[in-house]
Amino acid sequence: MAKTITQSRKTGKHSSRSSSSKITPRTSPRASRVTTPVYDRHIEVSQDVRGGKPRVAGRRIAVEDIVTMHLYHGQSIQHIIDSYNLAPVQVYAALTYYYDHRAEIDQSLADGVTRYESEKAARPSLLTQKHSQAPAAPKAP
Repeated sequence: MAKTITQSRKTGKHSSRSSSSKITPRTSPRASRVTTPVYDRHIEVSQDVRGGKPRVAGRRIAVEDIVTMHLYHGQSIQHIIDSYNLAPVQVYAALTYYYDHRAEIDQSLADGVTRYESEKAARPSLLTQKHSQAPAAPKAP
């Protein structure tokens, strides 16, 4: 018969019991605690900064910027860390936040593309304007 030695957390005393004895479930003091996501210390939202977009705490770099660089432009996490002087936990917290709030951030990215396209159509580039003008009349000899 195998014996299990346990240590009481409160008293620090050891006790032994045989493995055949009935084990009653104990309620953990941690079970009643409210858990919060880890990224809550690394991601913040302020209406007066970046239009209220979620961003790295204390910085102006938005979660969607990191998502765009990593997922859409294929930049490595290490490249993002080095380029923007971020801690690894900040980049991973941004990506975690993205996956927890994917629908709203994807919608924000789509809205940004739509806004860019409409502004681009409203204001053509100088080169496009030049090409659309009638060609100058040839000079007479």
